[in-house]
Amino acid sequence: MHGSVIQKFRKFVNSISEDLTVWLDLKSKAGLGERTYLPTETYPDLEMQKLIQIASKKFRIPRKKLLEAFGEFLVPDLLKVYGFMLQPNWKTLDLIASAESNIPQIIQLLDDNAKLPKIKTERIDNSQVKITYESAQKMSSLGVGLIQGIGNHYGEELEITQTFPNETKEECVILVRKV
Repeated sequence: MHGSVIQKFRKFVNSISEDLTVWLDLKSKAGLGERTYLPTETYPDLEMQKLIQIASKKFRIPRKKLLEAFGEFLVPDLLKVYGFMLQPNWKTLDLIASAESNIPQIIQLLDDNAKLPKIKTERIDNSQVKITYESAQKMSSLGVGLIQGIGNHYGEELEITQTFPNETKEECVILVRKV
């Protein structure tokens, strides 16, 4: 996991807690007490998974909902940094439909050695996009949050359906419909 994502998770966690030591507490409970995360470095995915698990328990928010909220939280910063990759006339579904080509580019900018998720997008019609996402990290709910955050950015109401074709939950199909 890229250090910049872990730093954003720290910022997110601090935004939902009034406890000024919450991040230190999460790291300690995850067995990562003195670990410092630099935005230019890459860290084992397991560390992020532990931090998510501990945060989910601490805040009594199911992992899925926590990841969705984190995804929404990320959108404004991502649009500031990577907005240059977007077409000026795009709206929510246009941006989501471009994910198949843009997300790997962004990940590679951050980390040449990153394990890229498999993403396939299909524009079904003017009001729907289908995304097939596959990753061993099992963080598709983060994607759902990102999609909702993009919809919020463009002021568009979305209906998002997430299904898992197999029991491993490594592959997820997300259907996004503009309401």
